[in-house]
Amino acid sequence: MKDVKFDVMLRTLRKRENMTQGELAEKLGITQGSLSHYERGEQFPEVPVLLKIGEFFDVSLDQLMYAVMKSANEVIDENNRLLVDLDNNIPIPELRGKYKFVSDGKELTDEEIKAALEQIQFQRFKSQSN
Repeated sequence: MKDVKFDVMLRTLRKRENMTQGELAEKLGITQGSLSHYERGEQFPEVPVLLKIGEFFDVSLDQLMYAVMKSANEVIDENNRLLVDLDNNIPIPELRGKYKFVSDGKELTDEEIKAALEQIQFQRFKSQSN
């Protein structure tokens, strides 16, 4: 499974074993919700969980870390694209068409997105002032 993102790798490994998310979560000692977040690429597991995954599926930590880094780099690239769009003052409806704004599994409202964007702009301004 070379050159694959972590979420795809984990989902593929689980399905190869004909396991449900609940079954695998139980084997790994984590919640089904956590596993679901990992498989959707919304979160990454801590190293102890990665070790359990590697041991269970007989996959090296190197392979798992490579997949996590590949996924994380894609998140960074998307965040950088979002920052460029923010600099270009793209309206929220257009941003919604390009990005998924989710927190705790729920889509953010326009007001929440606006508040988050204002916070980002404030933090960027603050860091440039220092």
